[in-house]
Amino acid sequence: QHQTVLSVPHRSRPLELVIVQPRSAGHGRLVVISHGLWDEPVSFQGWAQWLASRGYTVLMPIHQGSDLLQQQAMLMGDQPPPQADELRLRPLDVRALLDAVSSGTLLPGAQLDTQNVAMVGHSWGATTTLQVAGLLTTDAALIARCQDPRDPDRNLSWVLQCSWLKAASDSSLGDPRVKAAVVVSPPLSLLFDPG
Repeated sequence: QHQTVLSVPHRSRPLELVIVQPRSAGHGRLVVISHGLWDEPVSFQGWAQWLASRGYTVLMPIHQGSDLLQQQAMLMGDQPPPQADELRLRPLDVRALLDAVSSGTLLPGAQLDTQNVAMVGHSWGATTTLQVAGLLTTDAALIARCQDPRDPDRNLSWVLQCSWLKAASDSSLGDPRVKAAVVVSPPLSLLFDPG
């Protein structure tokens, strides 16, 4: 396991990521794990090591606009809560990683299959995973439901989902290279078309 950085056009700072590779040659398959709100890759180290022990190379980006450091800065009054743009930036993080592996900028010579990628995500990372896997985002339910604080179905995940209103209509960022998606606890009842 090692940590590295990658310059990406959509972020002001380089994208940090953790890479976990199989001890032996592996089978050339790639998995991306996307962390949830105010989390970090270390929370998914067990998943990554398990996958690597079965031959997978695992990439875990640190989504800097909604990671643990962002939470600490927010709690100290140095930053606002995550912005709606982060809904669009997280899938772009994943796309940048896949592009970098495909071009050989990241993990040169690793001979990884970047056309058949699996992605795993938890919470907001699960939403990111669904976006990258091709689910279309929509602001229709957000517009209809977020305006009513007395809506009987309102719940804690709505706080996060309603904050995405400004970016929901332009955040369908599917990547055909992602062929399998595993999602755990995605806050998605308002963001995706139920159909």
